[in-house]
Parts: sequence; structure tokens; C-alpha cells
Amino acid sequence: MKLHFPLLFLLLTLFTTKPLQGAEQPEEVRDTSGNLVRNSINYFILPSSIQCGTRCEMALLNTNKTCPLDVVEEEEAMQFSFVPFNFKKGVIRVSTDLNVIHSFPTNCSTSSVTVWKVDKVDVATSQRFVTTGGVQGNPGRETVDNWFKIERFESGYKLVFCPTVCRECEVVCKDIGIFLDENRNTRFVLSDFPFGVKFQRACCE
Repeated sequence: MKLHFPLLFLLLTLFTTKPLQGAEQPEEVRDTSGNLVRNSINYFILPSSIQCGTRCEMALLNTNKTCPLDVVEEEEAMQFSFVPFNFKKGVIRVSTDLNVIHSFPTNCSTSSVTVWKVDKVDVATSQRFVTTGGVQGNPGRETVDNWFKIERFESGYKLVFCPTVCRECEVVCKDIGIFLDENRNTRFVLSDFPFGVKFQRACCE
């Protein structure tokens, strides 16, 4: 049986495009009110369960009296926003490379944008702490330590360091967990034990 060219082309188109049409996007991240977490909106990053003492919210602190600021647990939370690799996307999704940003001036910088990054190995503790001084956007080898992801974890989420924006870069994927330093600061580090989080939209922005 002979197939006319237009019919053959139509069949090939249907078979080759169906998997693309059926491809699902990653799940959207939701805040504590069940609303979608959105690009560049400010949120408090809170523990998803009671797994801390009196200091239960993420903030930035001079842990050793010098800059840059490190990411720690504190009684007073700071507001953070998420900007995905594709910054034109309005909704934050799991498993997506993104920058975590504190969008207010700090005592370490006059800039209104403070970007998280993973520091080099600390010789004294053998830990890689989550600190600041990163660069927003501009993905590549020089900025690979500035990218994080949000993943599902238990009843909420976890933060993960596993950037895929630089294909030629070799990285060791780790969860973001906590580490109690010699000054009793609860600091965030690359860890095998994730710290569960949830996101509460900041009021009255």
C-alpha cells in the first residue's frame, strides 16, 4: 500500500511530537498558605518541623566578626527571594537552578542585593558553609557555587546544592544542613542530613 507524502508527513509529526507534548514540568513550590512561590517575591525561610531551639529562622550573620555574612539560624528572620536560572519564569519549581537573594542593604554591603553561595572548604572544620557574596545570574564556571535548588522533603522542602547550569563543571551534590560552630552559631553547610524548610510569604511588602 502506498502512502501519499502529506499523510506520511502527518503520521511522522504525530509520533515525534507526542512525547514532547506529554512532558511534564517540575512541580511548583508552594508557600505555607498553599500559594505558588513566585520569582523575586520575598519569603521567610522557616523549618518545616520543630527541629531547632529558640533560633528557628534563616538569617545572615557575621559569624566571626568579619564579612561576608553567613547563613544561620536566628530568632529574627530575614526576607529572601528566589530568582531561577530562567528569570523570565514567574513561578518557582522544584529541581530548578536558582539564586537565593536577600534584597536589602546589609552592614557588609551597600548593595541592595546579597546573593547566597557555597564557600570553599573551611580548613578548621572541613565544612563548606553557605555564605554570601555570590553573583546573581551569569551562569558558568565562575558562578557555579551560587546556584541552589528546592526539592521535596518530608512534609515540606529542602534546599540542595547540585547546580546543573554549568555542564562542564564537576560538582558534588549535597543537601543543605546545619552545623553548630565553636561560637554556638547554627550555620548552614553542605551535608548528608538535610534541614527541612518551608516558605512563608513576607507580609506587607
